[in-house]
Amino acid sequence: MKIEKPSGTEITIVVFLIAFTVALILPNFFYHRMSGAEGLRNIILATSIQYVCRIIGVIPIFIADRNILKTPDIRKSKFLFFGTIFLTFIVPIVCFWSITRPRLNEQQYIKNKSSDLGISFQCISDLINDDYETFTINNCYIRSQQYISASGRGRSRYHNEYTVSFYNGNNKVTEMQIGSEEKEYLKNLPYGFDTEITVYKKSGFLRSVKPSVDFGKDESYQHFFTISTDGNKIVYEKNVDLKIKNLTWSGFKKKRNYDMKNALFGISADGEKQSLDTDMYNLCEEICLYGVVDGKYRRISNVLSKDDC
Repeated sequence: MKIEKPSGTEITIVVFLIAFTVALILPNFFYHRMSGAEGLRNIILATSIQYVCRIIGVIPIFIADRNILKTPDIRKSKFLFFGTIFLTFIVPIVCFWSITRPRLNEQQYIKNKSSDLGISFQCISDLINDDYETFTINNCYIRSQQYISASGRGRSRYHNEYTVSFYNGNNKVTEMQIGSEEKEYLKNLPYGFDTEITVYKKSGFLRSVKPSVDFGKDESYQHFFTISTDGNKIVYEKNVDLKIKNLTWSGFKKKRNYDMKNALFGISADGEKQSLDTDMYNLCEEICLYGVVDGKYRRISNVLSKDDC
């Protein structure tokens, strides 16, 4: 069986479809990281590719309409002729914005509805000048929002965008859109301990994060207080500038699960009870502090053993 060679038109169509598909999918891989110089380059590349994808997508419409306008029946009717010209411009414009959408809806909202193209130019400026602001934070809140990333006949594709709000105490310091990589890292930042962040001035994206301690969020709770002995007293020193609710001295048997359900006693550590007599070891073998932090009752100090006295 003889296989015919594909025509130039067929090759062009295949190349066009491959280029369009690649341009449609490729930007998705750049939005995973949106911080630092690499993040700025990712955003610039992603928005550039998506605009190229839009241009590729509308070219066939112009070509088709141009051929339609050459037909005798269309040229004879002024209504059909001008109607086709009108559609030649309107349909590509609608398709241009519907084919694919940059994943910068959250940052546009934060930057007061700045366009995705405008954000891309701001990223270019930050990449060149490296202008940034420095903030000190001790907590952050991450939220997720779903958006349509592309729409077509009968179906739409969706994507999630992530936003982080940074706080110092109860005061919001700044916020910006982040990628999935930053989300995984930031959700493990130490809670209550100072972290220095830098933010690009123009685009408002995150530049760097430098925690002041070398432990993550879960472990950070256990460093809020340091308890030690002072003569015949057990005393504590506060390491964070946070208001702790229900601060409680708790006693346990040695090497038991430090859950309040297993506590042998619970004594308020506020006011006159800021210290505890070492005689309390007659009731237990280990002592630590508990309190309500970040919405839960947690151990918030080291564990002091009877053997340490």
